[in-house]
Amino acid sequence: QLHINHGQHVENGQYAYLVYAGKEKPKKAFKDLPLKVLENSTDIQAVSWGDHYIGAAFYNPKEVLKVDGAEISVSAPCALLLEKNEDKWHLTVTDAEMNKNLRSIQVRTTLDISNDQSEKDGKWNVIEVPMFQGKLCGKPATVELIMK
Repeated sequence: QLHINHGQHVENGQYAYLVYAGKEKPKKAFKDLPLKVLENSTDIQAVSWGDHYIGAAFYNPKEVLKVDGAEISVSAPCALLLEKNEDKWHLTVTDAEMNKNLRSIQVRTTLDISNDQSEKDGKWNVIEVPMFQGKLCGKPATVELIMK
């Protein structure tokens, strides 16, 4: 259980924490891991791990995440993880609200990645990620992307 005392009258307070469940001691596990906080606001919380991982929680889908000169936006509140593996990326998206009427979440990015179902819209690569329905509503959905 984790508890952070925010205080009674905090204004513009900021903090960040990392949850680690590995077997190594955290100092050793994160010694050479280039963890970078990309954004920590009420709209988006996002981090990157080197060139291979981008993780973000989008609370406000109207906002755009900036990542080393690239941008990512989404069509609905969600959590997403981009994982790079050699010449492919895996994009995993979870509907944060478990909205039973949400059929898909659109991820728009200027990163040079795509799949068979993605479309180009100006500077954006638009990836439609189908959401699980029924009993599986809220389950993370993953699509494979290739680098152009």
